[in-house]
Amino acid sequence: MAEKCDRCHGLNGNSVRPEVPALAAQRVDYLDEALRAYRSGARMSPEMAAMSSILTDDDIAGLAAHYAHQKGRAVIFIAVPENRRASEARDMTDQPPHAPFRHYSELPYSLRTLFTCVLLILGLGYLFGLLNIYFTYAGRLAAIP
Repeated sequence: MAEKCDRCHGLNGNSVRPEVPALAAQRVDYLDEALRAYRSGARMSPEMAAMSSILTDDDIAGLAAHYAHQKGRAVIFIAVPENRRASEARDMTDQPPHAPFRHYSELPYSLRTLFTCVLLILGLGYLFGLLNIYFTYAGRLAAIP
């Protein structure tokens, strides 16, 4: 049953789309209550109403327990400014708007470089923090008989 949820909510409930909430590591009671509310119509969403209408009470309890025990992962969504010509061209047509960049590799080189540097700095900060903790407490732990 969880495979159907993973189609929109991401693998193991870790959504990668800002408009779809992540289910991984949510509280069991919250997930249970939310699914029952979608099924009864108390919460409105055409997609969730269709998906939850076929669920039994046991299915809801099982899904809530499954996603509550999944490991959640942090996701950062970055709004990328649109190309002015693309937005002007889109305004002239009746087509719905689309994201200007669909993949990391489509970002301009300067943004990719900036994003990579930020991630590198965050990673190095985390590594140095761990090393600081290790060297701070390594001598104390060795002294304990």
